[in-house]
Amino acid sequence: QDQCREMMRPYLDDSPYPYGIFWHTTTSGISIGHNGADPGTLTNFYFQPETGIGKIMFINMLPYDKSSNRTANEIWQTLRRYEAKIE
Repeated sequence: QDQCREMMRPYLDDSPYPYGIFWHTTTSGISIGHNGADPGTLTNFYFQPETGIGKIMFINMLPYDKSSNRTANEIWQTLRRYEAKIE
């Protein structure tokens, strides 16, 4: 349990992105997770310990394409709306 707590502790306190060892905690402190991208792909994974609900998104997309980024954001927002219904 102490190892898990240490893994989640933000190490970059002065950063707008408070990363733990490899987990990102949202600025509201509500969810933990990680995201990433390479040309042609985008991933998001976030989990809310308080509710036990998590979201995972894997997308193939054109690199650096504003339309793809907008669509990915719309998908993530749709997942958030469904998440709110589950709570």
